[in-house]
Amino acid sequence: MKKFFFLTFIILTVICYTFFANAEHLPLQTTVDSSDVFTDVSEDAWFKSSVDGVLTFSLMDGISAEEFAPDIPTNRATLVNILWRLSGKPITSSDTVFTDLQEDWYVDAVKWAYENNIVNGTSKTHFSPNATLSRETLATILFRYLKYIEAPTSSFADLSVFPDAKSVSSWAQEALSWAYAEGIVNGGSGADGIVRLMPQNSTTRAQVAAMVMRFCEKYQDFFDSSDDPNEDKKFESIKSRWTTQFTRNYYAAKDSNYVLNLRYPSNWKIEKNESGNFTILREEKVIGELLFGKADDLDSWKIVDKQTYDDYYVYVEKYGTGITLRFRYRFIYDYKENNRKNTITITLDYTEANSTIAKRLLKESPIESIYTDAMLGALSELEDKNILIIGNSFIGTSGVGSTLKEMVSNKSKSLKVTAISRGYAKVETYTSDSNLMDRIESGEFDGVFVCGLYSNTQIEHIGIMKDACDESKTTLVIFPAHNESRDTIEKVKKEYPTLMILDWKNEIDTFINKGISKWAFCIDDQHLHSNYLAGYIGAHMIFRAIYNKTPGDISIGTIDRRTVNKYLGDYPDKGCVQLIDKKDFIYFGK
Repeated sequence: MKKFFFLTFIILTVICYTFFANAEHLPLQTTVDSSDVFTDVSEDAWFKSSVDGVLTFSLMDGISAEEFAPDIPTNRATLVNILWRLSGKPITSSDTVFTDLQEDWYVDAVKWAYENNIVNGTSKTHFSPNATLSRETLATILFRYLKYIEAPTSSFADLSVFPDAKSVSSWAQEALSWAYAEGIVNGGSGADGIVRLMPQNSTTRAQVAAMVMRFCEKYQDFFDSSDDPNEDKKFESIKSRWTTQFTRNYYAAKDSNYVLNLRYPSNWKIEKNESGNFTILREEKVIGELLFGKADDLDSWKIVDKQTYDDYYVYVEKYGTGITLRFRYRFIYDYKENNRKNTITITLDYTEANSTIAKRLLKESPIESIYTDAMLGALSELEDKNILIIGNSFIGTSGVGSTLKEMVSNKSKSLKVTAISRGYAKVETYTSDSNLMDRIESGEFDGVFVCGLYSNTQIEHIGIMKDACDESKTTLVIFPAHNESRDTIEKVKKEYPTLMILDWKNEIDTFINKGISKWAFCIDDQHLHSNYLAGYIGAHMIFRAIYNKTPGDISIGTIDRRTVNKYLGDYPDKGCVQLIDKKDFIYFGK
């Protein structure tokens, strides 16, 4: 399937002036009144609507500022230049075999047309750009162009009914039969009233304008009528705007804990409209909409393509055919809050986005939670039971076990906590301890929290630990400490997707990424061991996951309360980290 530059222009150029009254969906173009431009095009001229059309979309020019010259013969270069413009002026780097291309305005057009088998030369080295265009030559070039755009060519007329049928050149027989059958080329009557083909007669500029507009009108909707199963992929050829400068803003429904982190081109303007949604503009032209909820789905929109990125979707859709044919993107962002599904939608003119912009709008700009996930009640089956926390020296230096015991005691809970720290211990350190593994397999513990994922070799030992826990129906929780390998943690998630991961490391990293010094959580030693503030975070995570609440305002003996308040803000009560400042949000709604 060729790349169809034709589609870009067919959307804009398939017009006949008589259709303009019904073209309320036509984008951007203002009709040129040729009578206002040229002194030789009258209001009642039979060709005026056709000249209006070719001028409106820059397919033809006048021979001067005041003259269109409708009655002078057209040359070969002019028709080729029209089709080149109709195709979006494609660039070609090929050399030409023709030695008689003297004027810049048609050189690229001829090279493109020859390269795509739309035209031949009049000899091996001559194109003859200034030679008069005959009716049969015009039909032949249009017929070849039809094949270039891969439109259907099923209608053919019997030319033998015309008295001059035998004068049609052999190379033009099929093309002229097609052109006549489709009404693009009509016969002409002489003084005797007999209709003839007149294949070698020249074509005037007015006639060429009329035939080109008939061609566009005839094939305006071939995308929809084609049997080609790939027809809807032709939208891919539309050229999109390119940008390297981007702006970021946060859009959210009021009182929501979720935000659309939107990164978009800096030359877009997003303004709130009367509905409480947002209009997207570029250079004061409306190019799309950003709205809370789903876009209105018109029956005439047809989905051309759909791509899915997790919970985010992008559709490419087309609307109408021919003079009303348009394409748009629809980006859909779904998220759940309080067990309710919410949606934010962007609709955007297709030509306003390229792959880079689409990537920014999708992969780099998803719906984000304002807070980290509190994991409330995720381990409620362990309430007031017996848990084991095992790992490296970070378990000891952080005092996570001691802090958790204090939280439990202050809330009058009966959870039993055992914490074991063994220096530079890996998961393997504990799977190799037969006594401990026997205790786990016997069901002594209801839950085991394990850290020590320093390398990929420990993934196998997570499997061994999992088998032991499965044997005794013990809940196994991955509880990575701050110095562990993020790569290994992610591989464990992939290898054991059903395992709960209480990401202690990530919780601390989130605070650091928000600008709090790592020294608030680390001891200044060789391994940057976690301190009691980091241990408080880990204990807080386990408590809220088991009891479906935060410890709240409790008396803490292992850590100074002022330290907690200074660095963690409202974390003790909310149980999650605020990731984005709400003052930076732009809200939907009036």
